[in-house]
Amino acid sequence: MNTLTLSKNTNSYESSLFYNYDCKKDYFDCLLSSYRFRGNMNGESLCFILTSNGFAHRDTAQKLEDIFEEVCSSEVPKAIHTECLLTDSLGESRWYAASFSCAVPKTNIIITFTDINDELAAFGKESEKDKLTGLCSRSVFCRKAEAAVADARKEFAMIYFDILRFKAINDIFGMEKGDALLKEIGRVITDFDEERCFGCRIDSDRFVVFVDMTSSMPEIFIDKLSKTLADYDLPFEITFNAGIFLTDGEVLPAEAMIDRAILAQSAIKGRYTVKFRYFTESMRNEMLGEQEITGMMATALAEKHFIMYYQPQYDHSTGTITGAEALVRWSHPERGIIAPGVFIPIFEKNGFITVLDFYVFEEVCAFLRRCIDRNLPVVPVSSNFSRYDIFQPDFVEQLERIRKKYNIPVEYLRIEITESSVLGGSQTVNEIIGRLHSCGYIVEMDDFGSGYSSLNVLKDIDLDLIKLDMDFLSEDENGKGSTILSAVVRMAKKLDISVIAEGVETVGQADFLKDIGCDIIQGYYYSKPLPESNYAELVSSASIAQAIAYQ
Repeated sequence: MNTLTLSKNTNSYESSLFYNYDCKKDYFDCLLSSYRFRGNMNGESLCFILTSNGFAHRDTAQKLEDIFEEVCSSEVPKAIHTECLLTDSLGESRWYAASFSCAVPKTNIIITFTDINDELAAFGKESEKDKLTGLCSRSVFCRKAEAAVADARKEFAMIYFDILRFKAINDIFGMEKGDALLKEIGRVITDFDEERCFGCRIDSDRFVVFVDMTSSMPEIFIDKLSKTLADYDLPFEITFNAGIFLTDGEVLPAEAMIDRAILAQSAIKGRYTVKFRYFTESMRNEMLGEQEITGMMATALAEKHFIMYYQPQYDHSTGTITGAEALVRWSHPERGIIAPGVFIPIFEKNGFITVLDFYVFEEVCAFLRRCIDRNLPVVPVSSNFSRYDIFQPDFVEQLERIRKKYNIPVEYLRIEITESSVLGGSQTVNEIIGRLHSCGYIVEMDDFGSGYSSLNVLKDIDLDLIKLDMDFLSEDENGKGSTILSAVVRMAKKLDISVIAEGVETVGQADFLKDIGCDIIQGYYYSKPLPESNYAELVSSASIAQAIAYQ
């Protein structure tokens, strides 16, 4: 946040706001407001006061509410200052210094909004420029962008971009060359259209540009920048990814516009063939959904909202159950079942997937323990682990600690990893698999054939079992999928590797697999994934294979 040292200009108080919040009574009291701020000023939350009276955009109001909550919950005296753009009762947008201060924790909080437009006008322009590129500082950029959006009924674009592999330029050619490139980008922005375009270097090689939307300006600017970088004097390909947010008549805080442009850019980050992407509301909804999922995950784990399903595996030649795969579902108390396709990718990005995978493994062990104690039939269960899990230094030790906690015979537990887990690190993976084998675990590979190094995986990785997806046979009009599937099964058998086919939905698929030597199948043809109680009931009443021999 940027804080200005304000002069005591008595005229500024003509359009200022002063609040007192009583923490004990949970009540806002407006001590002073001018004719510029007419409306409901007392009693409600700060965010409600600002938005319901039209003084602030919801994003600005929420930012101020978050600051207020931080000061309110502080155990020590605290003061936070920031700047914001407010729209008064006359419809005029002006800049205010917002101050939240509490001298005695959890008693009274003094909140002031002081008009600083005169001070900003007198503030030295040179001190608010980026020294390297000559572009606006971030605070000036934001004020100019918000003033443009508030005062003009036009459409504007916020463009965010950064240089791909900029660090490599500094490392290879030196920081002087890197700085020269940044200056050249600053020149492109400055020379582009001084009347309708201005920019800011956020930091390092990250830039934002604000342009008037006349004549499709965003794409014209991107084309100009692309040509300049293509002709730049470096024996190194220089390119960038850009995200574009269009205002479309909506008045947003500058930081919110920047965030939306960054969000659009993140959808193509690192791609050389796509230069830019426009922001859409679906991107924001997806981002908000990710934030919601992230905010709920720890509570969901602690309160056991993650529940276990099991999909049985059958020997198609005998109709007996030979094993099962453990699958996790999120049973939200209000939203119902959240599909794994929604939360698993998010957990893989934020690292929570490892916590969840070990939770699943422990739930499997606990379930098997209950079955053993009740003398119920038991078949081996596969638990999934990602590359984020298996490269944990104590991965095998954690498995063993959990298994021994529930005293589960190791032959009832299988470790399932994906093909992507082993790409680029076969030696390390084989070392991990070796340690698993020494403890007695069967190691399976899921999604075999979904990557590009399947044959190398068969050759280099010491697997016990591979799982084939029946996508091989989808739309297999020329029979190539069937030929590949048959060849893989034959190769696996010669390498003494067992095979399971998953995603089997029809009797035709099941019979074809049996004919090519793959008897063990998993899929809706026999059973969909079942809740724990239904699976236990099925296993208790079904025919169970006495010996597991997939070969």
